[in-house]
Amino acid sequence: MTKRVRIVLAAVAIIAIAATILLLVMRDRHDSQSSSTPVTADLTDPLIVQFRETERGCLTNFNSALARQRRNEIDELALALAIDQEVLPAWQALRSKLATAKPPTRNAALYKTLNDYLAAREIAWQAYVAGLRSNSDADARRHYDIYHSKDAEADAFAREVGAMFRAAR
Repeated sequence: MTKRVRIVLAAVAIIAIAATILLLVMRDRHDSQSSSTPVTADLTDPLIVQFRETERGCLTNFNSALARQRRNEIDELALALAIDQEVLPAWQALRSKLATAKPPTRNAALYKTLNDYLAAREIAWQAYVAGLRSNSDADARRHYDIYHSKDAEADAFAREVGAMFRAAR
């Protein structure tokens, strides 16, 4: 093989390698752009509509019971009972329904965040109820610590959900 043929073959090989690298870079750039493009949630999804109604009702019932207790209209045990009867059943039913639902592709991220939010809020409320019913300060403190931690986590998820809802408008 002559020196000239080797140079031509080397040039062809370099061009082929460069073309391959260029194609890979362009494919990766396209993939990253398409995966970073946010998908707008469908707020007309019946389960999303149910979530919004149920969440509003449960939060209203929780805050109402808490306000009654703070005004000394009910004691801590009655507050725990109100949360158990007026808040948690609807919340748990919604959580169960959402956890077993197959989300439409467009709402997959929203369903996941809603599941995380529902779980954290439920654990927070259950810990709060357990704290209200505790017989010792140490036991109550342990439950209230869980409540505060999970409540903060639920609030963070709620902000994410709110951002998804606002983006879909």
